[in-house]
Amino acid sequence: MKIYNQILITLFLLPTLAFAQNSSSKSYSERSIIRPYAEFGVNFLNNEALVNRYNNTSLFHAGFGTYLGRPKDNFNLFAQYSVSSFTAISNGYSYLQSDSVLSLNQLSLGFQNSLYRKNNNSIKLKLGYNHIWVDDSKNSVKSISYGFIAGLRYEHSLGLIKVFSEFSYIFSKAETGAFRDYDMKRLSFGIGF
Repeated sequence: MKIYNQILITLFLLPTLAFAQNSSSKSYSERSIIRPYAEFGVNFLNNEALVNRYNNTSLFHAGFGTYLGRPKDNFNLFAQYSVSSFTAISNGYSYLQSDSVLSLNQLSLGFQNSLYRKNNNSIKLKLGYNHIWVDDSKNSVKSISYGFIAGLRYEHSLGLIKVFSEFSYIFSKAETGAFRDYDMKRLSFGIGF
């Protein structure tokens, strides 16, 4: 629950500090190099064996990150941390002997590049390295998964604030364990500055 509190603080406190620092949002926007954002959405698991084991295809995710670069730049670097988990509760079903948790803590580093920009709308390509800490209690896996993330983002600017939706593919393979494949499709929505 701590992570969600940090996201809320980021969403509500930083714009206030930005306006307090400089009353002109345009000049702030032109000067800002480090810009925070928060997102939430759904991860859809690709591994059929994992889906059957948990009897679930998706996990909710929430995350926060930052861009490095000015808002008008076509090329920006990003760093993002997100968490997603699913708890399967045993209610006498044969496929679960006890409560099982699939937890994925993900760190992504990469860049995004504008493919199309007109007025306040843009479409961006997102590519990056992915590092996932996997805790899969059903399969007794506590491992690290490596891979990459590739996606397309639609972004709409509302002055200082930007809202976005994104579809990404996360290619991720664990070091050890019976289930090495943690590939996912991700649908996200978010807000940034």
